[in-house]
Amino acid sequence: MNWLTFAILAYLGYALQILLGPVWPITGHEPMVLLILLVFIGLQAPAMAVAWSALALGLLTDILLQQHTVGLIGPWALGFLAAGYALVQLRNLLFRDSMFTIGIMTLIAGFFALLVATTLHAFRGIPLLGNEPMVGFKAYEQLYHGFFTLLNTAIVAIPLGYALLKTRPLWGFSGRGSR
Repeated sequence: MNWLTFAILAYLGYALQILLGPVWPITGHEPMVLLILLVFIGLQAPAMAVAWSALALGLLTDILLQQHTVGLIGPWALGFLAAGYALVQLRNLLFRDSMFTIGIMTLIAGFFALLVATTLHAFRGIPLLGNEPMVGFKAYEQLYHGFFTLLNTAIVAIPLGYALLKTRPLWGFSGRGSR
């Protein structure tokens, strides 16, 4: 995998997420562009490259979400790592060169990431572990909002997945990633 291409597209995805932030309130749920990039990499790259990419993109997502609310750095990184693992396990069953596969897998992988991130945020508020409760955090609200965000992300993933599939020669994927 070409890490320079990854760095450039991760930066562009991060910038796109920030720049289009004011546009998305029309739907109320802004899509996670970095998750779409993770799904594309998860369907094409070797397993270790998927893991490192998932951690990097998850950290970028954590940093991005810090601009909106005060929280933790790390829950989305671990959530993206769980999503990357699910992608590696399921990708041999899929037609990888389809933009519709990217859209569907964005919904599935995003569900894994959302569950892990919400669980870690919920554990952060357990007083028995010596933590202070997170003010205003409700797990059911985060899951509810996250589900509609994932639906919006899956819709955006179809055209963006088409564009990413056109960039496949730049990535230097050697054959198909193995488990």
